[in-house]
Amino acid sequence: MKIQSISVARVAIVIVLVALLRTISEILRLAYVHGVPPDWTIIKAYLIGSTLWVIGCMVMIIAYFMGKYKSVSIIGIITIAGLIFYKLIYL
Repeated sequence: MKIQSISVARVAIVIVLVALLRTISEILRLAYVHGVPPDWTIIKAYLIGSTLWVIGCMVMIIAYFMGKYKSVSIIGIITIAGLIFYKLIYL
């Protein structure tokens, strides 16, 4: 059975959206664990990461609707790699 590129594109979009949700909810987790709201420097780092996720999601969804299914997977990989790079440098 051959995996179709449209199926891979759909899975990639879902993975990136779930990761976006996890990134945004991390701020709430930090407030719960520490008992106080995190300061602005911590929130800013997560908001920048969330903004990068949103940009990646937008580009992936636009590529999906244009029928560029293989590009969606490539953009997803680039988005995840970019955010791992961002995390290693700034967090």
